[in-house]
Amino acid sequence: MLCTRDQAHLIVQQLTSSRTEQTSRLKVALEKQPKSTREAFGKLPVGGDVVSTMRTHATSVADAMGQVRGSTPTSRAALHVAVGQVKSRARELDEASTSAFQALNESFKLTYDAVANMKSAG
Repeated sequence: MLCTRDQAHLIVQQLTSSRTEQTSRLKVALEKQPKSTREAFGKLPVGGDVVSTMRTHATSVADAMGQVRGSTPTSRAALHVAVGQVKSRARELDEASTSAFQALNESFKLTYDAVANMKSAG
């Protein structure tokens, strides 16, 4: 599967949706916590950097792939190189996407852990 700008955008959109859903669940969980905990964690932008970094990376990869896909190879060997570059970039985007989703989940897990530790300490 070759990655296009639309596919890169879709990955960022899915990551953003996941962050939004997890943020909503965190807010519901925080409603059950003492006021000090709600204040400490209520406006924390959990996962914001992950989404921002993935957005930048996806745009960069999509732009590079667009340049490769927009070029006109002059020989069979040049076409083979271009196809290899597109596949490599698609694989890179896929790996970055997997890492970003894992980092997003981990950031929410760490936040829940911090909330639990604050609750047990207080």
